[in-house]
Amino acid sequence: MTYAIGTFVNLLSNGMLRTLVTAGVPAAPSSVHAIESIMYNIKGVLETIINVGEAVADSGNSSPSSASRLSVISGGSFTGAEQTDYDVEVVTEGASGIAAVTVTDVTTGADSVVGNVAVTSGTAVDLGTRGGTITFTFQGAGALTIGDKWTVLCNVYNNTVRQVMRYKAAGNKLDVYPGIIIGEAPQDYGQAESAKYRNRLRVLLIAWMEEGDSDEIGTLLNSMLQDIETALSLDPQRGGTAQDTKFIHNDRDTPIEGLPVGALPMEIIVDYDQVL
Repeated sequence: MTYAIGTFVNLLSNGMLRTLVTAGVPAAPSSVHAIESIMYNIKGVLETIINVGEAVADSGNSSPSSASRLSVISGGSFTGAEQTDYDVEVVTEGASGIAAVTVTDVTTGADSVVGNVAVTSGTAVDLGTRGGTITFTFQGAGALTIGDKWTVLCNVYNNTVRQVMRYKAAGNKLDVYPGIIIGEAPQDYGQAESAKYRNRLRVLLIAWMEEGDSDEIGTLLNSMLQDIETALSLDPQRGGTAQDTKFIHNDRDTPIEGLPVGALPMEIIVDYDQVL
């Protein structure tokens, strides 16, 4: 099994891995093979690994959204014990120093900010008391319009995975970290019983993390390992397609000189029934 991991790492390392997140695990199309359903589920689950998600603009917003006039970026480090969604709504329109917003915990209501919060360009606004932030940066005539709203999802994971992608033979280059690439390995057909097989699919994944100023790459890789194990263990039946999911192997690839990036290769197996 180790050779498969090594081969996968070598293939993926030829292109730098980097990343974007969408929350939720969509269902695979009903007509695809069970393997495709399993891979679809794994990709969707890994995409839910979020600490502080993106600031998602409401579809009815009228504030200028172009980077030349207004940028809205979430940040910070969420320390809450449960997933929390925050709505940030403009209650006083205007430019930097004039505009004001409210911050509402729409999950439980327990971590809403009391009163209106003034918005100053480039200065973070706290999302409650648990570490998440949102920052509005104005350029030129940039201003906020009353009633406009942004939603930020915060969750209990250590990291926010910026993109998950399936392995591509043509290359696997991502744009930011952390990022995860997944790929299928050979499958074993089980004992046939009236055209029903208990099969075992091997899935290889590799997560890439960038070393920061405060944390060593080993610490970051371990935190990502914990996140991946937690996320994939929540539904070992992979949305009802599989019987079980098991972790088989993980390894560490330390950063190469001049590139502060480390890799976490992992192998998992997924057992599922197939009727031919």
